[in-house]
Amino acid sequence: MTRDPKTIIDSKSNADMFMDMAKELESNSEEQEPSIKTVRVNHQPKISDQGPTLGPKYLDALSVMTGLANIRSIEVELPILKCKVEVTPLTSEEEMVLKSASVSPSTFLEKLDEIIYEHTVFHDNRVKNYGEFLEELYPPDKSFLIWALLNSSYLILPTMEATCKKCSTKYIVDSTPEELLHSDTISELWPHAAPPRDYIETEILFDNNMTFTLGMPSELVRVKALNLMKASEINSNVEENNDTFSYIDNLVVLTREIRIIKQSGEEIVLRDLEQDIYPFLRNLQPKVIDVIRNQLNLDLFEEYMPNFYLDTNCTKCKTKNEIQLNPEIAFFRKALFI
Repeated sequence: MTRDPKTIIDSKSNADMFMDMAKELESNSEEQEPSIKTVRVNHQPKISDQGPTLGPKYLDALSVMTGLANIRSIEVELPILKCKVEVTPLTSEEEMVLKSASVSPSTFLEKLDEIIYEHTVFHDNRVKNYGEFLEELYPPDKSFLIWALLNSSYLILPTMEATCKKCSTKYIVDSTPEELLHSDTISELWPHAAPPRDYIETEILFDNNMTFTLGMPSELVRVKALNLMKASEINSNVEENNDTFSYIDNLVVLTREIRIIKQSGEEIVLRDLEQDIYPFLRNLQPKVIDVIRNQLNLDLFEEYMPNFYLDTNCTKCKTKNEIQLNPEIAFFRKALFI
């Protein structure tokens, strides 16, 4: 299922979006009516080993403020793991950790993964440790977890600028995390008995001389690819594509194997992401990439991705515009105050 973009999102941040961020204060404490089950938070903040010892008064005060501010955790069902999890809110200390890590986008993303893991409660003990979490976490599930982290931690999302699809007027959009959720947001559940790591699709190109074997990438694979990229490339992708990956980067993480047949009949097989697949795809000529783009279907797993979007109305012509939004990018801008 391929979704056509409904409007253009013009980011107000620039390529230096991970730098020079100023923190804002949120004063609205009115509780929103949740669209997904909410659970009262009994989550105690993690205490730094290097910080001062916290006495009972401090913990009692935190407990009282949690109640006054209607802090809650969010329960969501993950479409790939096919289980329900509870996601608890961020703390201010964790926001500062993310801000410190933001000088390197790949470091930020790795730190975000750690925080998601720490704030996700698997009631059925499905995931036992962080390494297993990275191996079992796939893009659809991560998207839901980040949305839940946004919804449990923040009242509002960063202001966005949208362009009307009818009259091209640019207008400002303010929203809450809950407004991203709609009746058609929930994606398809993974239907196969085997997990995504054991499920592959094969695409044949260039008159049977090139074969791609594709699979849904785990977060572990995505982290490997991010560590090979420059910070400026990730920033540019966020700015231009509203995603951390470009088309080629997405192809890299989707690819399990590439087979190429030489004129002699000899076969070249590429399987190692870091040593073979990444440098091969990143160094192809633009004309070859155009052929691959035209022949290769990268939307194989699109039906499992949740469809988060905002319904907005143009301030000039009142046309309804549906703005699709990537929760991961929204989290960058909210957690880092971009």
